[in-house]
Amino acid sequence: ASYVVDVRLKNETSTAVISTADLKVDLNDPAVDKYLEKPGRWNRVEIVDRNGRRRVEINGQEVVNAAASNSAASLSLSADGQVDFANLYASKPAG
Repeated sequence: ASYVVDVRLKNETSTAVISTADLKVDLNDPAVDKYLEKPGRWNRVEIVDRNGRRRVEINGQEVVNAAASNSAASLSLSADGQVDFANLYASKPAG
């Protein structure tokens, strides 16, 4: 499956976690945080499964490229503090 979600962290203490069945993207993680816009601005998170690989991009920058599992497609969004989610898109893989 593939997902796109836009996230806006409204202040410095806000954070969000985007999870699939076997992947967790914590926007508070320093390895991810460096790709985020300043608080109050929108960030695009893309999770794409293609050719047996799972790629995660934050604002067009690759933060994960790993083997994709065959687990059931699911998406979970959680927030701590003031966070907006918008433009959620989900698709299943072709074939």
